[in-house]
Amino acid sequence: MSELPAVRFLRTLCAAVLHEAPPAEAAARAHEALRELWTSRRSLVLEVQFTGFLAKGERVGGVEPAFLRGAGQLIVHRVSLVGFTPEAREEDLATLFETAARAPAELGAEGIVGSIRAAAPRGIYMSTSTGQVYKPAPASEAPAASSAPARSPEPAAAEAPAAAPEVPELPAVDDAPPTPTDASAPNWNSGFTLDLDDSPELSSFEFIEDDALPAPAPAAGKPQPGLPEPPRSEEPGENDMYHIFRASIDRADEDSDALPRLLQTAENMARFDDLAASCARSALRHLQAGDHFQAVALLEALATEAERSDRTRLYRESAAQALRTVGTPENLPHVVDLLQFVGNERERVLHVLFFLGGEAISLLENHLFRTQDAEVRRAIFRRLIRGEGAGRPTVTRALADSPVRARTILELVTIPEVAPEQAVRWTAEAAGHADAGIRTDAARTAATLGGRGGLRILVDLLADADRGVRRAALHGLSSMQDPASIPFLTRFLNDSSDDDLQLAAVAGLGRTRSADALPPLLAIVNRRQLFGGRKARALKLGAIEAIGLTGVPAARDVLTSISTGSDADLAAEARRVLATLG
Repeated sequence: MSELPAVRFLRTLCAAVLHEAPPAEAAARAHEALRELWTSRRSLVLEVQFTGFLAKGERVGGVEPAFLRGAGQLIVHRVSLVGFTPEAREEDLATLFETAARAPAELGAEGIVGSIRAAAPRGIYMSTSTGQVYKPAPASEAPAASSAPARSPEPAAAEAPAAAPEVPELPAVDDAPPTPTDASAPNWNSGFTLDLDDSPELSSFEFIEDDALPAPAPAAGKPQPGLPEPPRSEEPGENDMYHIFRASIDRADEDSDALPRLLQTAENMARFDDLAASCARSALRHLQAGDHFQAVALLEALATEAERSDRTRLYRESAAQALRTVGTPENLPHVVDLLQFVGNERERVLHVLFFLGGEAISLLENHLFRTQDAEVRRAIFRRLIRGEGAGRPTVTRALADSPVRARTILELVTIPEVAPEQAVRWTAEAAGHADAGIRTDAARTAATLGGRGGLRILVDLLADADRGVRRAALHGLSSMQDPASIPFLTRFLNDSSDDDLQLAAVAGLGRTRSADALPPLLAIVNRRQLFGGRKARALKLGAIEAIGLTGVPAARDVLTSISTGSDADLAAEARRVLATLG
């Protein structure tokens, strides 16, 4: 079964804005899909939400990841509605695709609408959650035959109406009530119907859909049998009607931007209650419509009022109660989803979620371990640990849980916001995990933390039953450049069972840059070579290089002594290292 034209068009649009298809190539495919769509419709408007795309309340294309990511890219530009008519050419679509694929910082202060307005594409309309609207200028010439016919002004009595483009004859209108099979609503996943009897649904900005557009004018000399004469009205001509987005915003919506300020300055309890309820209702409307930035601003205003120390308890409780009417289990997942869409607004979303607590915190904890976005993980974790003791239950559970969760915590304990002593405690807990891989990761984390706390963890792991863990601990000690590690590194110089560990211990001694490392290194150089052959010589050469790496004044005397010895290979290596010391 072939894919429906609206779904093909949407798939192409998403591919273009996600940089998965060149704009010109995508525009050609999209234009072809629209041409097929225009055989049954005269306009298409898509409502952009974080759950995908809707048209006339019906989902278009399902909830595929590509559609969700495409909607996300448009939401980054705050696009809430985007519409198309038959006037849209390939070059117009290419302009839209190329502009929407760019980052907001590249589009300037006016954003995507300003960039689109400068290019002035035909047949494309756009509305944003911030109230910006783009609509093309009225056409200066008649539209192409494939376009919807233009509405002419009402002719004078003595003038004949202007001829309109040829259109197929329409069947006579049956006044009988439609049968149930004729009353089906449009289904955007299974097909499209052109229902001229539907009343247009008004939202914040509305596209004048097919059912609100004027019917095609009859062709000259071809009266349409059975059709009543169109009523005369004072509605604007089609070039005005086709400017798609009609404001039908109630007063509360108009004041959404002002609500946080009004709430902050309200001094009457009854007035504050009303404003708090308005904030909650408006936030829910914006959230459902995909106006994420506006929704977050209203939600945070309520959270801020609920925490104000200069307000009485009644005011704070009123704000908190209003906020909880939005923070229901059904709405909370959508609020959590805002963490990936709002960029710099992320902290405001976290403020709201942490104020709500309970189920909101549980959702955040799950998101912490599910998201692939490292910045989101760090932001959630920072918030978890901000308060005294905050985050400890989450960390403790995770460290005792699956390796995936424990590994996430080890990744996060090194961020600057975690106190060093707390980071050491959590890493020590991970070092006792049943999974050897987590203990290995704990060794690497301990080396990164350094200090006496990190050293203690690594020393304990040197005795681990797993060889891989022991190796990670030794490499960690070797990388710390801490003189306190010398006695522990020296233990491995006589462990001939693992050449890599011996070489790591030798290199680690050199990195301590301490004179205390010279005696064990010189002992390696002077060791009698009865067995081992090539391996023993490699260890001696490594010890000579490590002596030079210490950089202490006594190292030069030790190397000079070796350079005059009877072993030609060792003497040559000592001279080479001396030359590097300058």
